Amino acid sequence: MELKDWLIEIGTNLFDATIFVGFVFFMLEPKYTKVKNIAFGLVAVAVMFTALNWFLFNGIPFNYIDSFTYIVIMCVYSFIALKGNPLLKTAVCVFGFLINTVLSYLFGFLVSALTGVSFLDLATKPVIGRYVCIVVIIITNLLAYIVIIKLKKSLMVIRKTDLAAFVVVPLLALVIIYSSVLLLFASDFMSSLLPYLLAIDISMIAVTVIIWLMMSRISKDNEIKTELLLTQQREALYKDNALQTNLQIEKISRIKHDMINDVRCINNLIIGKNYEEAEKYCNTVANELNAAYTPIATSNILLNAVLNVQLEKAAEAKVKLVTTVQDDIKQFNNFSDMNSIIGNLCDNAIEYVSNNDLDDRRIRFSISKDDGKYIISCTNAVKDSILKNNPELKTTKSDAGNHGYGISIIRETAQKYSGDLICDEQDGYITFSVVLKI
Repeated sequence: MELKDWLIEIGTNLFDATIFVGFVFFMLEPKYTKVKNIAFGLVAVAVMFTALNWFLFNGIPFNYIDSFTYIVIMCVYSFIALKGNPLLKTAVCVFGFLINTVLSYLFGFLVSALTGVSFLDLATKPVIGRYVCIVVIIITNLLAYIVIIKLKKSLMVIRKTDLAAFVVVPLLALVIIYSSVLLLFASDFMSSLLPYLLAIDISMIAVTVIIWLMMSRISKDNEIKTELLLTQQREALYKDNALQTNLQIEKISRIKHDMINDVRCINNLIIGKNYEEAEKYCNTVANELNAAYTPIATSNILLNAVLNVQLEKAAEAKVKLVTTVQDDIKQFNNFSDMNSIIGNLCDNAIEYVSNNDLDDRRIRFSISKDDGKYIISCTNAVKDSILKNNPELKTTKSDAGNHGYGISIIRETAQKYSGDLICDEQDGYITFSVVLKI
């Protein structure tokens, strides 16, 4: 081979080593500080690059020894520098290498079958057709790795727009690039055709990258907006808790004052031997105490905080919130997520009932457990069919930019726990149920 051929082969090896290490790094989690992680990554790239070049310069034929060597290098790097159990690390390394191998062979066989050029020539001989295939395979592997990493990071919540931007668009770009390559082979690499096909391929790659960047920015903006809303909800909850605590102190003080007077009256009745009157008085006091506000008191203090705030909100809106807690979901120890689900469910129901003229102004809230799943449900009466008039459950407020995120926040939070939001409407009542696997 000539010098330019060696340089192309060495450059290809350097790029392969970099994307191999990068794929494993982003699929797993680093152990150390940023500087150490970069150092370990560079060492892994250098070792992989050295191994690739050793097999190249020594003319080692295609066999299982080189594949095994690459996987071992990646496994050693992942065991030393990355987090995760050994089985997962090994699986990621093998998976990453298989992606490269399968895509490379598939493309090679495809070109060979459609052009008549032997696969061996494409794989070994330093001809322009081989170098074109190398570039296309590198692009294919890089796109495949990026798509997998992106989908892995957003595995819980994969939107249709993300699917289109990070899967469909790259596939279309690859179809166009592959078609260009096949056209080059068919034209026997006509020099006059090459600039046009190159411009088309570069344009498609640029469009794909631009769409990725735009969608990533939009997703990031949505995450920031959602986090801001959650922060505002937490702030409101803390404020409500403080107000609720003061109200409870005042109520307890009044009850204590009244009970002292009641006990004295009952004592005087007993001293005067007015036992029947004393008994009636006791019954009256007992009924008043039963009718008094009783805060939620489960063994889960986070659940108590969220539900007691909702009880106060319902009372202020003159709505009766009936709670049934069969399980205190102690495993659900993320306060923000709990408030996102329970708070938004109750807030939506309280707001609807308080703003509509309904015969039944009760809201039934329940937490139960069935077959290893937690079910959080909220039911209230509706004036007109919500699912019929507003099937997508979009906000009807004029200030839509600042409202309407409650349902999406509930659904996204549920999906973090492999769950979902289910809506059902029957006989003039609507029920929102969140099913969680905690």
